Amino acid sequence: MGESVSYTAVDDWLYPPPDTYKWEYKYTSGSCQQDWIDSGSTDSYGIFIESRPGTWDVRLTATYAQDSSGDPPHAPSVITKSVTIAPATHFTTVAGTGTLTPYTSDIVLKFRVDAAARPCGPYIEYNVAQERITNIWLQSPPYPQQNPPDGEWTPDGAIPRFRLSGNEIWDTHGNGLDAGGWDSIYAPNYFSIVTQHLRLKYVDPCNETKTIDLASHVLKWQTATSSNWRIIEELP
Repeated sequence: MGESVSYTAVDDWLYPPPDTYKWEYKYTSGSCQQDWIDSGSTDSYGIFIESRPGTWDVRLTATYAQDSSGDPPHAPSVITKSVTIAPATHFTTVAGTGTLTPYTSDIVLKFRVDAAARPCGPYIEYNVAQERITNIWLQSPPYPQQNPPDGEWTPDGAIPRFRLSGNEIWDTHGNGLDAGGWDSIYAPNYFSIVTQHLRLKYVDPCNETKTIDLASHVLKWQTATSSNWRIIEELP
């Protein structure tokens, strides 16, 4: 998903070199009938970038000019190949967990979106990142512990504190404590534990809304020292 793929026309030298090239692609795995989308012309290569999974056809049409013999030009050559865009499968945490941070500052967690053993490409802008928080445990001053109900999938659009940035999900967290709340939780101690589920939501070329689950992990908010906090990650 989101990788840049190039295609090159290879001349078989049976005819004079082509005069023009036309590159096109279309979505073929959905229920709708797609028109061909122009992806370049008068060039010997085509660039294909797609951040939605599924099967796509890529088509090259090469046309020929009349040669010096005066014979009619050869009929256009049309070559079509199918390419399957593999969906994302999971995420890898690349920044933010375990870092000592002043309790007055936010922590930005960064999760790279992966497909099998490879990172997805940087162009996954058709997607919206979403999270769902479950198994919530809050030691919210003043005590006692609280267990709010599980949340729903949010957000429905890009917001500054939770968004896609290239092939990463950037998730900004505050600790939710003012000075008095901070002083009431002794270090080191966990004061919030949640299970965070991540997914991508997108609209395919047939205008159907779909989602891709990226698995989950446990996040723990900790007063690490008298003035620093951190978020600790536990993977399944």
